[in-house]
Amino acid sequence: MCFNNYGLYYKGTRLAVEFIIDLLAHGWSETEILENYPHIVQEDIRACLLFESEVLERQVDQKEKM
Repeated sequence: MCFNNYGLYYKGTRLAVEFIIDLLAHGWSETEILENYPHIVQEDIRACLLFESEVLERQVDQKEKM
């Protein structure tokens, strides 16, 4: 993954982490994502979920400190 001015993307693509999370949230399975976007692999999806999990954890920590 890489970061640019617009957010976090899969390296060598225009697919944003947010886009993959959105697909999952709308009911897409990992298999459907991999079939429709063959240039990413299962580990990319897992990394995306881990990243979002860490972001949410930081947000909760910050709110608890308030």
